[in-house]
Amino acid sequence: MAMKRKAVSQVNSRVKTVKQGLEGAELDKRVQALLVPTLALTVGAESTARSPFNQRFVDLIGTVLQDENKRLSDDVNTKEAAFSALLPAKGTREAALEAAKADSAAKQEALTAAKKAASEAAGKVKEAVQSLKDALRAQKDGNSDLEAHEAKKGQLETAVKDQLTPLIEGSAGEEKEKKTKAVMKIGGEWKMDMSLLATAEPVLLKDISERGAFDGTCLEQLQGAFTAAVASIDEKLNEGAPGKAERAAAVDTAQAAKDAADAAHSEAKAAANTAKEAKDAASAAEKAAGQSVADFMPDMKKSGDSFDAAKEALKDFAAVLTAYDELKAWKESDFVVEEPEPKKAAVEEAPAQEAPAEAA
Repeated sequence: MAMKRKAVSQVNSRVKTVKQGLEGAELDKRVQALLVPTLALTVGAESTARSPFNQRFVDLIGTVLQDENKRLSDDVNTKEAAFSALLPAKGTREAALEAAKADSAAKQEALTAAKKAASEAAGKVKEAVQSLKDALRAQKDGNSDLEAHEAKKGQLETAVKDQLTPLIEGSAGEEKEKKTKAVMKIGGEWKMDMSLLATAEPVLLKDISERGAFDGTCLEQLQGAFTAAVASIDEKLNEGAPGKAERAAAVDTAQAAKDAADAAHSEAKAAANTAKEAKDAASAAEKAAGQSVADFMPDMKKSGDSFDAAKEALKDFAAVLTAYDELKAWKESDFVVEEPEPKKAAVEEAPAQEAPAEAA
């Protein structure tokens, strides 16, 4: 009976090991829940006592365990490769950091240059704005007399059209006196011959049918005086035309220069923004490279620990496969161990002790 109990104990121990392997394996929880409860009736049962259905479960358990062993072995290989790849990485990371530092410094120089160019472009915009203001001011000041002449010319031409011509043609009607006074006023302002104006006034008030030859001559002279006044203004306008054109050209040139300065400033600002973005990216890359160097030893430790853990897991799982191999076709005699007969200890008689000598 003692040997029987020992065989059962060895089987149960191996079933427990297989159970732990299944429970720790990465497999579908539904498959796990299906297999684990059957262990006592599958691998835990003597092979000759299993039903064909239970034997299929034994085979399925073996497949699952082999798949898990392969997964663990692949995990070891993957983590070993990752650990091996890290070994030369220190120098690579340090080189990457130096390259990132150099790139960041270059980007900083480019940013400084771009900012300077943008600042200079902004200064040119200010200069162009001032030049345009000066040109506009010169145009306004230079054209002020000409504009006054043009206004006077317009006043004379309006007087001829709206007042003098209707009076001469006899179409003024009820506004005859009003228009005549307007003509006399303008004639006085232009310092026309006072005797001519005095003579012409009553003539303008006459009906056209009442005018004689002298009246006609008087009106011709009056028309000539207005024409001469307009001509004198045209002469002044013609004299000032080249200067006016020159000032207009100066304004156009200044406006074009300002537009060009604005465009250059916008381009310089865009370049500065691009340079800043590049510098920010380079700074981030430098920081990341520095962190990568700082992380090297922790990364090595983490990868090494992960590699060691994977090897240990594979090593531990070997016991599960061994237990399964011993159970998949076991019979009771496989676990019966002959125990040697216990040795009988030899009993030796102790020598008799001598009686103590009596005291003398």
